[in-house]
Amino acid sequence: PEPEPEPEPEPEPEPEPGFVPDQPANFVALDEIRSREGWTLQLVAGNRERTVLNVLERAPEDARLSYTLGERQGEPWFMLIFGEYPSREAAREGVEELPSVLGVAEPWVRSFDSY
Repeated sequence: PEPEPEPEPEPEPEPEPGFVPDQPANFVALDEIRSREGWTLQLVAGNRERTVLNVLERAPEDARLSYTLGERQGEPWFMLIFGEYPSREAAREGVEELPSVLGVAEPWVRSFDSY
């Protein structure tokens, strides 16, 4: 009797399409954020990229503004951050540097490794 032919291998699943930021110049991957030393100010966060872009676009030339994409409760979570500070206290003082045009009165002081 003829041996059974080898079954065809399963095709590889198509990779998930990667996230492409609307503002790549201001986007920083989450792994890079987590690898930074020190503290930052988180200004806004939400499930839609537009949430952070609405604030970012008020001061688009400010190099201290960047955003990243994480996950919260299984959903995409976009976070807009401002600045890099060596300590929690320095970050608190950095609130004074926030451009008023951003319209953020009470940012969240966060360590980079908390992301």
